[in-house]
Amino acid sequence: MDDYAQRYPTNVVDIASFLVRLSVETDLDKPLPRVVHYSASECLTKYSMCEIFGKILKLPISHIIRDSSVPADAVARPRDCHLYTEETAELVGDLGCSKFEDWWSVYLTSTQTK
Repeated sequence: MDDYAQRYPTNVVDIASFLVRLSVETDLDKPLPRVVHYSASECLTKYSMCEIFGKILKLPISHIIRDSSVPADAVARPRDCHLYTEETAELVGDLGCSKFEDWWSVYLTSTQTK
């Protein structure tokens, strides 16, 4: 499992909330930036996400092999592709992104009891 590329998993519920806030709280008479990025700031790799799921579900992940090697792709890929969100934060204030583990803990716990 990839433990090299850094990702910033962003919850679709948070994105929807952001779009509502953008449309309601922003003065739309002023032009918006040409590009509006929205992204969580929490940095995780695929492997670290597996660790979190294992912890939440109380399951071992010892069978998952951590791969921290630099990929030898034909196309060079960035290790860290975090989006620039400062202009977006200026529009709506706090971006309001859920923490990965917190959101998944609630979601997985609620679905297991149904």
